[in-house]
Formats: sequence, structure tokens, C-alpha cells
Amino acid sequence: MSRKNRRQQQQQLQRLASAQLPTAQQAQMAGQAVQQPGATATAIQTSQWTGPLPNPEALEHFERILPGSANRLILLLEREQAFRIDAEKTALAARIAFGARGQYLGFSVAALAILAVVVTAYMGAVAAVSVSLVGVPVLGIVHALITGRHPDQSPQPTSPPGSGATRGPA
Repeated sequence: MSRKNRRQQQQQLQRLASAQLPTAQQAQMAGQAVQQPGATATAIQTSQWTGPLPNPEALEHFERILPGSANRLILLLEREQAFRIDAEKTALAARIAFGARGQYLGFSVAALAILAVVVTAYMGAVAAVSVSLVGVPVLGIVHALITGRHPDQSPQPTSPPGSGATRGPA
């Protein structure tokens, strides 16, 4: 076989492998390549499907094997989605209630501190007592406003690049 024929055959096999030809031409070329001594042909077909449902061919296959299975699978996925939506609604309502409860408790503590200051001032206590009764809750509120809800998530200082220092525990 001449070099030119060999090169043409290799190009045809490469086109076959890269699936640049229609299926009928692929089959014909593969048949020709296998008929020639020492030639091999390999065809690889892959498919990919993403999503909660199997691909349509697999779903059709399930339905042929077990009639009604496609409908059951779709109903299962619909129930799962409804559950997730309900769980997200419940979690959101709980977060809102938790935030509101914190607001009410914070207001109650501040109101009690102010009431205690008024009572101690009326009783003639030293001014330092009144300042400490208001100062402690106010400092707690200021601290909560600065650090946010979770003090362990506050921003940590970063070290300059190349210094070898790390942030927090490893």
C-alpha cells in the first residue's frame, strides 16, 4: 500500500473517530478499514444527561420494562421538590422568628436597664451604679453590632504575602 493511500486511510479514520461524518459514512468507512489487513477501527459513543430525571431513552426503557414506572418516578421527584420547598419555607420562617425574638429580648434588657437606672437614681444611689447599669447592656449591644451575630465569623487580619504567617487554626 502506498504512502498516499495509507495517509488517506488514516485521515478517514481520524474523521471517523472525531465523528465529523454522518453515521452511514462512518459505518462504510469502518467496514472498509476492517477489511484491510492490519487496520483497526474504534468507535466510541458517549452520552451525558444531567438533572433529576434519567434521559428520555432510559425513561422510555423503564416504561417498557415496567409500565407506569416513568409516572411513578416523576411523582416521586415532584414530592421531593414539594418537600424541599416546604423545608426551605420552614427554615426561613424559623430564622425570621429567631431574629425577632432576639430583637424583643434585646429591647427588654435595655428597657430593664433604663428602669433600673431610674429606680436607683430615685433611691439616691451613687451615679456610678446608674452608669454601670446602663453601660453594660449598651456595651453588649455595641459589641453585637460590631461583630455581627456570630463573633467567631468576624474578619481576621491577614498577613502580608510571603510572610509565612497563617490565619487562625489549621
